[in-house]
Amino acid sequence: MTFSKFSDSNWASWAKILIITALAYAIESLVPALGASMLAILLGMALSAWRPPASTKPAKQISGQLLKIGIVFLGFGLSFAKLQAVGLKVYLVLIPVVAVALLSARYLGRWMGIESRSALLVGMGTAICGGSAIAAAAPIVEAEDSEIAFAITTIFLYNTLALFLFPLLGAWLGYGDQSFGLFAGAAINDTSSVVAAGFAFSEAAGTTATIVKMARTLLIVPVCLGLVVARYQQASAQLADGQGAQVSLWEQARRLFPSFIAYFLLAVLASSLLPLPAWLLDSFKLLARLTMIAALAGVGLAVDLRQLRRAGSQSILLGGLCWALVIATASLSFLLFLRQAAKG
Repeated sequence: MTFSKFSDSNWASWAKILIITALAYAIESLVPALGASMLAILLGMALSAWRPPASTKPAKQISGQLLKIGIVFLGFGLSFAKLQAVGLKVYLVLIPVVAVALLSARYLGRWMGIESRSALLVGMGTAICGGSAIAAAAPIVEAEDSEIAFAITTIFLYNTLALFLFPLLGAWLGYGDQSFGLFAGAAINDTSSVVAAGFAFSEAAGTTATIVKMARTLLIVPVCLGLVVARYQQASAQLADGQGAQVSLWEQARRLFPSFIAYFLLAVLASSLLPLPAWLLDSFKLLARLTMIAALAGVGLAVDLRQLRRAGSQSILLGGLCWALVIATASLSFLLFLRQAAKG
């Protein structure tokens, strides 16, 4: 077995992630100002740049699973009372954000000459929850592997920028903890980056950002159902023309609801309705923290600088333009609807 094969195996990726997690957590314990979340990503990126793997797929798969597990654990730290503090009014910000991201990707992509599926995937990643939204939409629109890779790479780039940019932007704008949490949860693409940026600002901001991001992630359901209906109508039209086979709308829709969101909601339900002991809730909180740090270590390991260079300037430009419009929309909607309620 060669070293390159060893380094790309799943268990080797697990070993790297666990070592980085322990190191980042230990450094944060000694120097609290150095957040473990950001350290984990930086250490992962440094290791990946030092010894570039033949494939980033193992790290991406592991980080994606850890992120979902961490989100479920976070659910035990939430309750209906805490969710009510954000309230349904947060959708006054989230719905315009999602609409602007999808529409700007569609029409800017068409203007730039980008294939419609690629533009849609960039829009999905920007609008809702990064790689998870791209992964959910890709089979519906029958995207090619290269289109998926370019979209995810583009989103990864801006997620990484968000980690460093948003805490500074929040401080410059004078946001309090809840205000920054609302802003970060509405404007940052991927859940891992929302969590990292939120907790880099403060623990309270991180909690609010996570709740808002979960509310935003729920929008993946109606958006993907809309894509399914569109594809079903297209398939029905092809069937009427004697092309293709009948597609079950229910079978397509049944596979869309992300299971980790269902488990997250069950965890919130358990935390709200069951008399769970404090030690158990504290254990879940620690597990959520460690799992998120590990997931972010995997994200850092999965940043492929070579693929970023190959992704093409147009895809990256489209992602940047969509994200800029999302930030502007989130800021404007926040000022119009939520600023007074979110002070502090």
